[in-house]
Amino acid sequence: MIRFILYRSFFRFKSCVKCSLKKCIDVQNYRDLLNEKYPTIRSYIPVVDRINKISNSNVSDRNISLSNVELGISRKELLHVLGIPKTILQVSKKNKVEVFYYKRMFGRHKAKVEFHFHEKKLFYINVVLPNLDEIINTLELKYDFTLTDREYGFRAKYNHAFYIEKDVNIVLSCFSNDLYFLQVLESEDAYFKIQQEKVEEKKMNYYYETF
Repeated sequence: MIRFILYRSFFRFKSCVKCSLKKCIDVQNYRDLLNEKYPTIRSYIPVVDRINKISNSNVSDRNISLSNVELGISRKELLHVLGIPKTILQVSKKNKVEVFYYKRMFGRHKAKVEFHFHEKKLFYINVVLPNLDEIINTLELKYDFTLTDREYGFRAKYNHAFYIEKDVNIVLSCFSNDLYFLQVLESEDAYFKIQQEKVEEKKMNYYYETF
């Protein structure tokens, strides 16, 4: 009897270790993916470009919220609502931009959720969900729109923007259009381009002197 209990305890422990290792590997894999997606603050330029393409006629008076979280809340408020994230990525130490990564349930379905902060204020939410009609229908009802193409966007309260893309997965993007963040992004992009021009100029001078 004692031997049986010991065997059962051992296999339970082994199973827990395997489960913990798998979770650690999943988190590390997604952290690596985050590093690839957001190597610098300039990684948000395609997000802003996509949002800027939303037609001014696509306007809704509804407020955007996901997992009971609204754009503009503080980092402290998010932690109070959702608890400790799976991982945190620092995109830019200089500009205080960071990403909190969670795994959440949307109805019966698992989702990967990124909450992006600038100076501890939530300005961007990115959610990856399985491509299912049930999820599309729920979003259409919640935000009062009809997805007739593979992507759709609208502007909501407080100049916030909502964008949905339907491909292998469903990807939701919620962006606050925070003026201060946009100014910082524009400044960093301008600085990057100036530095690139200097590099190219040095190359040209080098080749000219070589010949």
